[in-house]
Amino acid sequence: MNIGLFFRKFTDSVIRTAHDTTNWLKSNGATVYAPADISKYVNIEPNGDFPHGCDMVISLGGDGTLLRAVRQAAPLDIPVLGINLGRLGYLTEVEQSEIYDSLSKVLRSEYTIESREMLKAVIIRSGKEKTSVHALNDVYIYRDLSSALVDVKLYIDSEFVGMTRSDGLIVCTATGSTAYALSSGGAILDHECSNFEIVAICPHKINHRPIIIPSSKKVTLEFLSPEGKFSFFADGDLISEIKQHDKITIIRSEYTAKLIRLSDKSFWTVLKNKFDWGR
Repeated sequence: MNIGLFFRKFTDSVIRTAHDTTNWLKSNGATVYAPADISKYVNIEPNGDFPHGCDMVISLGGDGTLLRAVRQAAPLDIPVLGINLGRLGYLTEVEQSEIYDSLSKVLRSEYTIESREMLKAVIIRSGKEKTSVHALNDVYIYRDLSSALVDVKLYIDSEFVGMTRSDGLIVCTATGSTAYALSSGGAILDHECSNFEIVAICPHKINHRPIIIPSSKKVTLEFLSPEGKFSFFADGDLISEIKQHDKITIIRSEYTAKLIRLSDKSFWTVLKNKFDWGR
C-alpha cells in the first residue's frame, strides 16, 4: 500500500510522531510518500507530485491540518485519515494513543470511507477570474481590525437577497457548520445535509440572521467596502486580499472529500463527545 504522510507543524513532538509512524509503516510493508518539505524529517525520498501515487493520505495534526490534506487529496479522489495531534480534533478519526492499532486496521483494509461535500469559490475582479479554491469547511471575508465594517451584497442564484454590514461573512458546507460558523452563531447541520449556510460575523443589525440554502444554488458576494484591508480565507488559509467591487461566486465543488473511518461512531455521538452538545 502507498501511503502519503502530511503535516504542517514542525514541532519536535509532531516530527517524532511522523518519524515513528513512517518507520512503523515501512516495517509493515507499506511504501511512504511525503512532499519535499516533510520528507527530509522522516528520511524518505521527496515526492514532488504529492499526493499522486498514494492510495491514501495520513494527516498528522489537528483539524486544520486535515483540511489542508483534503484540499490536496480530493481532486485525486484519495481518502484521508486524520490522526489528532492537536486539541479538539473534531474531524480527525484517531487519537495519538490509538495510532498503531488504527494503522494495523488500515493495512488490513478494515475501514470505511465517508464522503463529504465541498464548495468551490471563485474571486472575480473586473469581470475576470482572479483565483479559485475548493474548501471542505468554509470560505469567508474578514476585515482587518483597523478597517471599517465589511459591506457585502448577497445574491442567491441571480436574485438579490440583501446587504450585510459586519466584521465578515461566512459561507460554509454542512461539515463546516460546526467550525467558524458555529462560533459565529450559526446552526449545526448534519454532515449528510446537502446545504450551504451563510453567517454574518458580528453583524451591525440584529436582523441579519444565518440562512441555510441548498448547495445546488449559487451564492454571489459583491464586496463594496471602499477603504481598508479585507481578506478572503478558505478553511482558515488566507487566499487573497479583496478590493471594492470584487465578486465571489460559491458553488458546490465537483470534488468530494473522502475521510477514512475506523469506528461506527455516529455524527451525534461525536458531537456530544467533542462539543458536550445537550449536556
